[in-house]
Amino acid sequence: MKLFVWGNYTTILTDELKRNGFELIDSPENADIILTHGGDGTFFSAEQKWPQKLKFPMRDDFTAPLSPRHGHASQFNMLKK
Repeated sequence: MKLFVWGNYTTILTDELKRNGFELIDSPENADIILTHGGDGTFFSAEQKWPQKLKFPMRDDFTAPLSPRHGHASQFNMLKK
C-alpha cells in the first residue's frame, strides 16, 4: 500500500510505517491513502488539497496524547485491513 504522509511531526512515523510494511511516497497524486498526522485542521487541509483521495486521520501524540488502546500499532493494523 502506498502512503503519502501529511501533517505535523511526520518524521516520527516514517520508520514505524516502513517497519509495518507500508510504502511511503513523495507524491499525494500517486498514493493509495493520504495519512494525515495531526488534528482536525490537518485532516481538513488535506481534504481541501486532495478531495478525491482517501484519507486516514491519525492524531499526533504531541498535541493530543493517544490512549494505549488507540496507539500507532493498532491504527497501522486498521490500515492493513
